[in-house]
Amino acid sequence: MATTLGKLSLRDRLDWLLLAIHSGRYGQAVNTINPELIEHYIAATRMPGAYRYGRLRARHLADDLVELRERGLLARRSARNVEGGASFYFSYSLTGAGAAEAYAIKTRDGRE
Repeated sequence: MATTLGKLSLRDRLDWLLLAIHSGRYGQAVNTINPELIEHYIAATRMPGAYRYGRLRARHLADDLVELRERGLLARRSARNVEGGASFYFSYSLTGAGAAEAYAIKTRDGRE
């Protein structure tokens, strides 16, 4: 895995996200308000996080989810936040191409 100043490269971050989503550990769909996903993303990628409005946020997580969507690997839908904070958020789930890519990453890395 390529790193710059200890941070994962974009490719490695995207691979990590695809595998994390594919695992189902964070539910059928993921979002940028899931504290467990945010904590694990920051720990795994070593990208910065910051507390905003009392919640941990990771700007790069949102950027990476958008990147995967633009590549056709994730689908996005809006959802309502019933717990306060933002009134809505985007939820992302794997497309067929995204699931195939996650499987290819697992196979390539010998994780399967």
